[in-house]
Amino acid sequence: MVIKTKLTVNDFIKVNFILLFRRPIFFIVFGIMVISLILGIASALFSSTALGEFSLSRILTPLIVLTILPAMTYFIARKNYTSNKRISEVIEYNFGKDYLTVTGESFKSELTWDKVYRVTQFKKWILIYQSKQIANVIHRCDVWDGAMQDLKQILTDKQVKNNL
Repeated sequence: MVIKTKLTVNDFIKVNFILLFRRPIFFIVFGIMVISLILGIASALFSSTALGEFSLSRILTPLIVLTILPAMTYFIARKNYTSNKRISEVIEYNFGKDYLTVTGESFKSELTWDKVYRVTQFKKWILIYQSKQIANVIHRCDVWDGAMQDLKQILTDKQVKNNL
């Protein structure tokens, strides 16, 4: 079974945001910062001091964290996409019985199924992890339903962790 896909810079940025938002530490930090922001605004509005004495320092740290984390993710993803030309190539994934072959315009890689860490499906993406940190991205619209069933069968047969 062969699947061809090409990622645009916007696709790559969206995948990076999905990976950021699914981490538990992000929700912990995000939750703490939102609560801090709400408490800072509430204390400024309902304090006994005059409303004209609103202190920006009460909400500055949460605002900085809430804007810097997504901004850094955006700019780092954009930089990684532009600096690694292989990401923007048309990539062909050949799912064989014994190997997963990944072929681009300037590279070819062959992985045995025991070297595939896991395969994860999102609403618009399929990620094939080579390790806990490195994944190949396939746009879900490039995979027809019959191919999804075939892929699920291959992964099950080869005992690769997946959520297809």
